[in-house]
Amino acid sequence: MRVSNLRAVASSNRQRVSATLEWEDSARDSKEVFFETTPEFSGDLTCDPHAFLLVSIVRAMRHGERRVAIEGDICPVLHDGLIAAMTLLNSWYAPGQALPIIEAKKRTGAGFGRQPSAAFMFSGGVDSLATLRLNRMNYPREHPWSIRDGLVIYGFDMGNQFADYAERYQENFTKQRQIFARRLLSLGEVAQDSDVNLIPVYTNTQSLCDDLDALVTRYHGADLAAVAYAFSQRVSIASISSSTSIDRLFPYGSHPMLDPQYSSAAMRIVHADPVFTRLQKTRLVADWDAALQNLRVCTGWKEDPQTSVLNCGKCEKCLRTMTALVVLVTGVIDSGVTGAALASAAFTKGLPGQGGLLVLMGLTLFSYTTMLTWNFYGEKSWEYAFGPKVVTPYRLLFIAFLFLGSIGGLATVWDVADTLNGLMAAPNLLALLLLAGVLVKEKVQYLKEERDAEAARKLADKQDPPAGS
Repeated sequence: MRVSNLRAVASSNRQRVSATLEWEDSARDSKEVFFETTPEFSGDLTCDPHAFLLVSIVRAMRHGERRVAIEGDICPVLHDGLIAAMTLLNSWYAPGQALPIIEAKKRTGAGFGRQPSAAFMFSGGVDSLATLRLNRMNYPREHPWSIRDGLVIYGFDMGNQFADYAERYQENFTKQRQIFARRLLSLGEVAQDSDVNLIPVYTNTQSLCDDLDALVTRYHGADLAAVAYAFSQRVSIASISSSTSIDRLFPYGSHPMLDPQYSSAAMRIVHADPVFTRLQKTRLVADWDAALQNLRVCTGWKEDPQTSVLNCGKCEKCLRTMTALVVLVTGVIDSGVTGAALASAAFTKGLPGQGGLLVLMGLTLFSYTTMLTWNFYGEKSWEYAFGPKVVTPYRLLFIAFLFLGSIGGLATVWDVADTLNGLMAAPNLLALLLLAGVLVKEKVQYLKEERDAEAARKLADKQDPPAGS
């Protein structure tokens, strides 16, 4: 991959820095990658090669590029960090895959020699609001790590579908921009309350990939860090809010072992607040009125730009956050009860006369349908394995366990359920072992058919060359 033609372009309402990405080993079209901001912050936007290197290197590795050759000087600290980050990503997703070689001049200076200035990625969700809240609680305003700027990005969960196709999707494009403008207004209230500069950023980095899973599991942290480098004349410390606490870590594109590797001598990339759980972060937001009134947790909500609604209130993430907020705001979190009893107590206190009944109805329907479903799955499995004669004994056993579950302690019930769910792996692993020979045979046949098809295509190309050749 070649990253060239790094340039800055100004217009009446935007300042843009961009570069051209050209694939060398993958059959993909070249692409202009850009970062934009408004005239107010045009002097802070810089054509930093580090920003474009971060965007390109993770994609180059995934698609088998042998190198990334980039114009400009690269900090050796970032160079070494990228090797570590790519090695970690490979260990998660593609063990043994070769790393692309970074071809660039090494930067000798440390940076711009300015005073440290901190920023964070400001999405308006629980994680980012908790990062800002904790920063204000723990750092005096004059401290170098006290957050000064909030980078609000158009082109990630806001507007990423239409960042490059304004002409083809003009109606949707306009709608997305209107929604983004409204979100800037809502986040502006939080920024004003916390004395933070709100910096809008427009980018098309995520349009380089049409695989949503790869965007979040591989590229997310690198893309966010690239935004920080695009403002490296202004920002020297950039915080990426953690989405998972340390005790629940799993491979992900933004990770405490990954994000800091995107740092350089002049830019510190921080994976912020991984010691806090989601509930602890939600409590911080619940105690902050400006944040609570402008909280946005729903990334899939197709908003109407003419309304002020930020969340759908129906998806799993919205419902989970609402439940947590009700539990926290009503104060029952410290009552000692857990599970369904906790939710029931919270809604009973928050909605007297109705809340407890709503929770009871929801639990009844959920538990009843769950019992029917699990009974059906188990019964059909037993019938398939042992024949119709086991159906009645299975049903009697199932009813007995329902009774024991209803009178048993919650912790015991969950322990038994977890144990039985874990044991379900045993027959599946046995089946995989017994079918290993069939799998190898099918794989060999598939690869042979692929080779034969490729040979046929090449032969056809030679016999019938493209027009104009």
